[in-house]
Amino acid sequence: MTTPPLGHLRIIDCGIVQAGPLITRYLGDWGAQVIRIESRNRPDGSRTSHYPENTPGKEYWNQGAIFHEQMRNKLSLCLELDDPEGVEILKQLMAVSDVFEESFPPRVMKKFGLDYDSVKHINPGLIYISTVGYGHGGPYGDYRNYGMVSEAMSGISFLNGYEKDEPMRTSVPYTDHPSTYMGFLAVMSALEHRHQTGEGQWIDFSQYEAGIHMIGDAYVEYSLTGEIPTQQGNQHDDMAPHGVYPCIGDPGWIAIAIRNDVEWEMLKQLMGEPDWSNNPLMNSITGRISANNELDNHISSWTKEQQAYELQEVLQNHGIAAGAVLDHSTLQIDPHIKARNFYKMVEHHEKQERVGKRSFPGPSAKMTETPGDIFRHAPMLGQHNEEILGDILGYSPEEIERLIEKGVTGTLPIFHNVPAPKPLTPEQRLNMVGQGKISSFNPDYRKQLGLDD
Repeated sequence: MTTPPLGHLRIIDCGIVQAGPLITRYLGDWGAQVIRIESRNRPDGSRTSHYPENTPGKEYWNQGAIFHEQMRNKLSLCLELDDPEGVEILKQLMAVSDVFEESFPPRVMKKFGLDYDSVKHINPGLIYISTVGYGHGGPYGDYRNYGMVSEAMSGISFLNGYEKDEPMRTSVPYTDHPSTYMGFLAVMSALEHRHQTGEGQWIDFSQYEAGIHMIGDAYVEYSLTGEIPTQQGNQHDDMAPHGVYPCIGDPGWIAIAIRNDVEWEMLKQLMGEPDWSNNPLMNSITGRISANNELDNHISSWTKEQQAYELQEVLQNHGIAAGAVLDHSTLQIDPHIKARNFYKMVEHHEKQERVGKRSFPGPSAKMTETPGDIFRHAPMLGQHNEEILGDILGYSPEEIERLIEKGVTGTLPIFHNVPAPKPLTPEQRLNMVGQGKISSFNPDYRKQLGLDD
C-alpha cells in the first residue's frame, strides 16, 4: 500500500480529552491528516498526567501518557479562540478540510460563531460532528458531562455490581468508548453520503444515547415484560458456573463460563469428579444456578491451585470457554497479543523527555489491503504551527511571527514557568499500593516490556 486509504482527508480535531479525539485518532490510523487544535491558555488535561518513569521533565506538558495514546497520528496547531483572529484562522482551515470534530457544550461553539449553522456556508461539503454528553436540544442539552455521569444516566451503572448492592460505575469513562466507535461510523457514513451527493452535514452525537445501546437488551426486556433486570455480579441467567476464580501466580484469576450440561460433565472430569459435584442439584443448569454461591466456592477451591494460563489452555482444549483475567501489565506481554503484533513500538521526539520508545495499542482491525498504522507520535504543543499556517493556509513567516507576538498562536502554555510536579520515589509508590490508590507497582516493568535490555 503506497497511499493510506484515508490519506486524501483532512480532519480538524477540537475535542476534549477522549470522546471526540479518539474518533479523529481512528481516522488518523488509516492515514487522514488530523490537525489537533490546542490552546496555550487551556491545554488539554491529558497533557499533564502520568509522566515517563514518574519523572516530569522541563517541558512536562509534552510528556503525558494519556495524551500520547489518544493524539498519535496528529499535527498540533495552537489557536486562541478568545481572539477573533484565532476564530478566523479556524474558519479558513474549515474551508479546506473534510471533517470538523468538537466536543464542547453547545453554548461554547455558538459563542465563537463556530456552530454548524454559522459555518456551513464556508464549506458546504464539510462533515461537522459534535460529540457531547446529551446532544443538542432537549432539557439536558446544556448539562455538563463526564463519562461516569452519562454512564449512570444510560442505565449502565444500575446493572453493574452485585445483587442487592448499590449501583456501581465501571473503572473507565465507559460511554466515552462506545461513542468513539459509533461516532467513527457516523463520520464514515457521512463521507460516503458526500461522495454520492457532494453534501456535507452535521452529526449531532449524544454519549447518553450511545450508552443506552450498550444495554439495549435490558430496555427491550422491560418494554416487553415490565420486568426490571437486576444486578448479577459475575453470574448469568442461563450459565453456571459463570464467574471469575482465583489462581496461583500472575495472572491471578481466570474466567470460566459453562453453557450446558455436556460442558459441566467435562469440567467435572477435569476437576477429578469431587464428591460435591455429584450432588443431584448440580446435574442441571437450573440446579446449579440456584446454588451459585456454593458452586463458586467449590470451583474457587479447585482453581486456586492452578496457573491461569495453563488452566485456560486445558479448559479450551476440552471445549470450555475460559480465559485468564489480565491486567495492564500482563496484557502487554500476553503471548496471543504479541503473536498478532498488536502493540506497536513508537519512537518519540527528543524534546518529549524520556518518553523515548514506548509500546502503544495498534489499530483495532487488521486489513489485508488497507491496513492502519501509527504513522507519527503525538505532537508537542503547537509543534506544527508554521507548517499548517504557512503550507496549508499560506501565511508568510512575518504574519506567523505577528500571530505569535499577539498570542494567537505559540508553543508554550501559559503555565510554562510553573515548576513541574515532584516525582514520587519508589517508596512513595509502594505506599500508594498500601493506600489502595494503585493495585501494584512493578519496578522491573521496563525490562518486562522490552524497553530495556
